[in-house]
Amino acid sequence: MTMRSSGGITLVVALALAPALAAGQEGVPRPAIESLEAQLEHAVARVSVPHAAVLLGRAEATRGYRLPGYGVVFVLTARALPGEGAVFALRGGHRLRPRIGIRPPPPPRAPAEDSEVEAVERQVLVLQREAERMRREAEEDMERIVADVRILLVPDSPSAESPSPAPGVPPPAPAPGAEVPPVFDVPVAPPPPWMYWFETGSREDERTAERIVADVRAAVLDSLEREGAHVAGLGADEFVTVAVDFIPGGILAPRTRPSRTLVVRARQRDLAARTRGALAPEEFRRRVEVVEY
Repeated sequence: MTMRSSGGITLVVALALAPALAAGQEGVPRPAIESLEAQLEHAVARVSVPHAAVLLGRAEATRGYRLPGYGVVFVLTARALPGEGAVFALRGGHRLRPRIGIRPPPPPRAPAEDSEVEAVERQVLVLQREAERMRREAEEDMERIVADVRILLVPDSPSAESPSPAPGVPPPAPAPGAEVPPVFDVPVAPPPPWMYWFETGSREDERTAERIVADVRAAVLDSLEREGAHVAGLGADEFVTVAVDFIPGGILAPRTRPSRTLVVRARQRDLAARTRGALAPEEFRRRVEVVEY
């Protein structure tokens, strides 16, 4: 075979493979991936709390990645395991003035909106311990400042040359033109700069780490069973894979590496069969690969 014919065959093979590669890269539209991203994030937010590193900017949000020839991989936001501290409830501070009026009842919210609000509340409550510590430090600093001011404003002890007046005798009036020493009032502590206080509530999560991981696993399986087949453009033998890390420790613990990882992988043909009703729920979950380490 001559060099020219070999080069021609290579060119023909490249041109033949180009449409397949392009179809693999462009077959799955980004909106479909982002839609399943939101479904998975919403599902796990109902049963778990994101780690504090997410709220402090040390981690990324849920992301989906298309891998031609393999499928789609979703990396969820890391979830928190027990050890984040007590859960605190949020209430308004004393600086808010009460307003009296008749407010019409709010319209009923859909269950999806309620779960979204609850997820946001849980994310805010993750930072309760740091806020409580800052509040205590601010109060201690204010107490020290007030004590220092009181020490500085205590009048000197009376000298022997100016004896105190006898009981029942009023002190002599100051001479005209004499300077009257100023009288200082102890300053009142200003109101706190924050508008809210954090108090211990009754919504403390008493689940174990195993229970949280199991709840997240069930939420991921439910989402894939209901929405996984809606990612169009995947081949029958390609996969939809979901990975999520679990991080223990304190709210601002320097150790942010995960202690556990959950990986769930489902084949596209099984997702499509479950959506059509051709596959029973028990058989579908038996075929889904679940790895925990």
